[in-house]
Amino acid sequence: MLALAGPVDWGIAGATLLTSIVLFKKNKRRIFEDKQKNLIALKENTERVKEMGATVNALLENTSDLRDKLADAYADNLGRYGANISRLSRNEQASLAALVNCTLSLAKLLGERLSQESNNL
Repeated sequence: MLALAGPVDWGIAGATLLTSIVLFKKNKRRIFEDKQKNLIALKENTERVKEMGATVNALLENTSDLRDKLADAYADNLGRYGANISRLSRNEQASLAALVNCTLSLAKLLGERLSQESNNL
């Protein structure tokens, strides 16, 4: 009876060891696949952040340019405040129209929102 206990125990230990190795390999493969999926998602998110950064920079540049143009147009037209537009020359009327257009364009840019779905300006 004692002589048989050794080989039976060895068989049980071998089966247990083999099962442990198989489960370890399976778990290792699952962890590897999860890491790969997470790495791909991280790369995609990084690319989206870069694209949004470029969009923000472009929006900032456009806003700054329009703000500068608006400040110049405002300074040029400040003396015409309260004037009758029909008595102004065509150039002065065009200058006032440019001021209005610049103001509206800047207001639109200031209301621009960024979304994760689309990065259109």
